[in-house]
Amino acid sequence: MYYRLLSLGMHGEGIIDASVYEKIAQNEDMQYLLDTSSYEHYDLLRLDERLTLGIGLYDEQKIAIGTYNEVGEGRHTAIIVSTHEDLIEWGTEIYQACRQQAVRTTDPSE
Repeated sequence: MYYRLLSLGMHGEGIIDASVYEKIAQNEDMQYLLDTSSYEHYDLLRLDERLTLGIGLYDEQKIAIGTYNEVGEGRHTAIIVSTHEDLIEWGTEIYQACRQQAVRTTDPSE
């Protein structure tokens, strides 16, 4: 559904850690997930630091926070969805900190 929304023009950006990037890159059936060229308003970034937290920000009105197991297949261990302003502000700060350290996966120097 996410990629269908992107193809319809939804704006989006994702940050994945290097271990997830490598798993996707090595799996021919999943490599399309790394190709952002089909989506005008989507970008994918890679962070070298391992992530055990996923944050989804939706129009500055809602946040989804998922935690993942540190080892294994990256399955959710908990997820919270909230419209609480303080939680959205906290999640936005975490996301921006990760974004500053991340590189675009389409960057030719990478």
